[in-house]
Amino acid sequence: MQAFEAGTLLGRLARGGDVDLAPGEEAMLAELEREGLVTKAPDVSAQRAELERARKELVALASAARNVDTEARERALRARVLELAEITSRAEGAARVVGGGAGPYRAGGAGLESYVVTYRARSLLSDLAPRLGRVGRMSLAEFRGHMDSLREVLGHRARRAQSVQALLRGSQPDVVSSVSEGALRSAAIGLASRNEPERELAATWGMLVQGLTRADASDGTGAPEWTADQEAAAAEGMILATRDLGSLGPESAAVVHQQRLALLRRYTSGHSEDALDAAMILAGVPDAIGEAEELARAAAAYGTPLPLSAALVLRASRATDRAALAAQIRSRFSELGEGADERERTFAAVLLAIVGQDPSVLVQRARDLRAYLARFSPSGMLVPAALLALLPIDLPETLDLLRMVSSELQRHRFGAGGAESLSLSIKLLLATALLARGDEGDPEERAGFLRFEQLEAAQLGLAGLVSQVPLSFAALTAFHRPALNATQEYQQAYQPTHSPYVFGGGRSWG
Repeated sequence: MQAFEAGTLLGRLARGGDVDLAPGEEAMLAELEREGLVTKAPDVSAQRAELERARKELVALASAARNVDTEARERALRARVLELAEITSRAEGAARVVGGGAGPYRAGGAGLESYVVTYRARSLLSDLAPRLGRVGRMSLAEFRGHMDSLREVLGHRARRAQSVQALLRGSQPDVVSSVSEGALRSAAIGLASRNEPERELAATWGMLVQGLTRADASDGTGAPEWTADQEAAAAEGMILATRDLGSLGPESAAVVHQQRLALLRRYTSGHSEDALDAAMILAGVPDAIGEAEELARAAAAYGTPLPLSAALVLRASRATDRAALAAQIRSRFSELGEGADERERTFAAVLLAIVGQDPSVLVQRARDLRAYLARFSPSGMLVPAALLALLPIDLPETLDLLRMVSSELQRHRFGAGGAESLSLSIKLLLATALLARGDEGDPEERAGFLRFEQLEAAQLGLAGLVSQVPLSFAALTAFHRPALNATQEYQQAYQPTHSPYVFGGGRSWG
């Protein structure tokens, strides 16, 4: 039986009332019953009659003289009413089935047979409904296997993230003590995508945070340019960008620091967040600056200033005129009043331009997602919505996947709730989708529902910088850390993640 067939029939039965079976659906109904997805509704007519009599007697007792006997009778009646209500509720919403072309589907000639959809079936329908159009040709058994696999891999990464988080605080406590709990949780989500032992990941991360912090403090430029939370994210990005964890050492932190410092002075007009994000992206494509400069000049001609990191992301777009497309999307966001400011609209537009499709479709998809995310925070939600819009699936399935990820994180007591939990859920969902596209033995590769054939690394923009999934995720983490944590930062009135300025504003374009 195909998933589409099972879902369609279960949906009709779940609505109750009379259900006319088409020819051949009697066999499907019998199979659903064998699977424990539907069951014959019990005949509770006698119990319903008794329940009605008991309720009437209770009403009469309310106006009767109070004595020991009436009070005892009332207690007994109330207990019986509860018992009868539970029994009769099992038959509520039953569907009366009529057989296709063969008259009523009867039980011993006693009238229409009634069926109720079990809790197990309702759980199946909640999984199937958002995906019905895409997975309908699968067998029901295959669909259930895929969903079990998906839950397994989400639980696997959530457990790893929980374990990694517990270890991060104890790694190099002299510097890590300044890192916020929110930054630690975000780093743990990213580090959990690696398969090395959790202790090794935490130790390497702590070593890199220490190295970056000391390099920033001792470079002779005065006050440190990067905060403790930024150093935590930089260390995370470095780990995700390497194939060999053992290749990272204190000297690696010094190299990254010098690179971000050079970018800060030459390209980002002193904006440290942009310099840091760009340094993480350039780890995979060190020769990309020239192309980014050309894109920034082209975008500026369309009235869309691009920070360095945004220009580097736009490189991955498959559109013929990438700069024009990004400018068109940004302009549409402005017309619709989407986004808190031009900075947010710019980064959302760059993300959507990566896909290279009809801008009106992309904008509407992002707006629909933002409307949902706005339940968690009234602002800072446009860029996370654009991130989710990159998944090549319908909106209901996107939201259901987000619900599943959030449930796993909550089950593992991971996150502070509200907007931060939403940010972490988006990050874990995108990481899972990226890992599922690889061929390195990650458990995500077995979760067919996230192995989207249309999901090329390039469609995630930063993921297009390199072909390997771990490097792709490194780029995603590096750039979108501010986006993924946007709600938290807005709520805490944190320093804005980016400022509206033209990439290269501190140098001549020649």
